[in-house]
Amino acid sequence: MHDTFLTPLVDATRPKAQKTVANGTSPYKSGPGTKLFSGVIALAFLGLSFQSFAQTSVIDATPTRESKAARSGYEPEMVLIESGSFIMGCDDQKETVCQDFEKPTHKVNIPKFYLAKTEVTVAQFRAFVEDKNYKTTAEQQESCFSPDDSDNLDNVEGKGNSWKKLGYDQGDSHPVACVSHEDAKAYVAWLSDKTGRTWRLPSEAEWEYAARAGTNTEYSWGSEIGVNKANCWADGCGDSFKATSPVKSFSENQFGLYDMNGNVWEWVEDKWHENYKGAPADGAAWMSGESDYRVLRGGSWHDNSQGLGLRSAYRNFLMPTYRFNFIGFRPAHNYSK
Repeated sequence: MHDTFLTPLVDATRPKAQKTVANGTSPYKSGPGTKLFSGVIALAFLGLSFQSFAQTSVIDATPTRESKAARSGYEPEMVLIESGSFIMGCDDQKETVCQDFEKPTHKVNIPKFYLAKTEVTVAQFRAFVEDKNYKTTAEQQESCFSPDDSDNLDNVEGKGNSWKKLGYDQGDSHPVACVSHEDAKAYVAWLSDKTGRTWRLPSEAEWEYAARAGTNTEYSWGSEIGVNKANCWADGCGDSFKATSPVKSFSENQFGLYDMNGNVWEWVEDKWHENYKGAPADGAAWMSGESDYRVLRGGSWHDNSQGLGLRSAYRNFLMPTYRFNFIGFRPAHNYSK
C-alpha cells in the first residue's frame, strides 16, 4: 500500500483520549501522534491542538428545505440544493491554520442539483448488492482495513472484513462502510438503471457547498466543534457512539442534510489535486490530470483531531480500490424539472 491519508500538524503532547460509549466504558483508546497502517497509511487525523477557525465566505447561497422523498425502499431521499456561488477553500486571513491542499480560495458557481439527505445506509446498499449479486472490492479482496478494539492498525488487511463485517455492530440505518470508490460508482450506476435518472457521486465543489450550507464558519453550526453536533473519535465531538451512528442521529444542516461532518468519510467524484490552482469554477468534478487518487470529504467517527478533520474545508484522498471501516458515500443527481 502506498497511499497516505493527509495529516495536519500533530501535537504530540496531547494526552490520550478515550471514546465514551453509552454504558460508560471506553472500548477505544488512542495515543498522540500520527497513526500509520503498516507504517504507510496515516489514519484518523490525530492529536491536533489549534485555535478555533473562521472559514471562507459563502455568498449567494440560498438554503433549501425542499426534499424528494424516496420513491422506493432502496432509493435515497434527496434534497434539492439551490444554485448559488461560494468561496471554496481555506483563507489564511480568515483561518488560523490552513493546509496547502485547501488553497487557493476561489469562487465557484454551483448549479441546482439533488444530494442525498443522508449517507447511503446499510439497508439501501444491501438492496443493490442483492439485486445485482454484487461483490464489493472488500469481498473480492477479502479485506477491509479496520482498526481493532484497541485501535491497533497492524495486520488488519487480512481480516476478511467487508460492509457485512466491520469489526463493530451495524444496523440497517447506519451508513454503509468498507466501500471503495469503485463500489460507490457501481451503486450509482445501479440507481441510474433502476430509476431512469442519471445518478452520480457529487463533485468536490458541490460537496463543500452543501456542507457549508450558506455559512462561513468551520462547520455549518459555527466555528467550534461543540458537543454532540457530530460523530468523531473519543471525546472530541462529545458524542456517545463507539463507531458509526445511525443516520439522522444529529441535527441536519441549513440545507436539510445530515452527517456532512463526521460519521463516515464520503467519496466524491473528483481526482485528487494537491491544491486548487486551475480548479473548475462551474462546480463540475475536476477530472483532468494524471492522478489515480480520488477525493474524500467530511471526516469520520475515526477522526481524532478534536473535530478539525471534520471541517468543511478539509479534504483527503485514497486510491479508488481502497476501503476502510470508516469510509462511505452519498449520491447526487442533476436537477430536472
